[in-house]
Amino acid sequence: MLYIRCGVSDENNKIIIPYIYDKIKILFNNYIRVWKEGKVGLYNPLGKLLIKVHYDYIYVFDTKIYVKKNNKYGLYNMNGEMLIPCIFNKIIDKDTYFIVYLNDKDGIYDIKNNIITINCEFENN
Repeated sequence: MLYIRCGVSDENNKIIIPYIYDKIKILFNNYIRVWKEGKVGLYNPLGKLLIKVHYDYIYVFDTKIYVKKNNKYGLYNMNGEMLIPCIFNKIIDKDTYFIVYLNDKDGIYDIKNNIITINCEFENN
C-alpha cells in the first residue's frame, strides 16, 4: 500500500514542515494545522511547531488557540504557550477572562491564567 506524507517546502526546496503528516491545512492566518494518526497539531507561519500533534481538535480564533482532547478543552496563545490546561468540560471566552467548567463546578480565569474567582472549588486529582 502506498502512503503519501505531507509537509511544506519553500521555493528553494528547503523543508519548512517535515513530510511526516497525513494531512495539512493552511488556515486563514497562515498557521498550519497538521494531522498524524488521527491527532492534530499546529505550526506557525514560519514553520515552528507550536502545539504538538496529540490533540483531537484545534481551533484558531483571533489571538487564541483552543484545543480538545478526550472531550476536555484547553487554551493556548499564538506563541504556543498554554494558558488554560486541557482539563475542562467547557471554556467560554469573555475577552479579558474565561469561564471554565469542570464537571459540576465552574470558575473564572483571567487572561494571564490566574484563577480570580471560583464559584466552587476544583479538586486536584
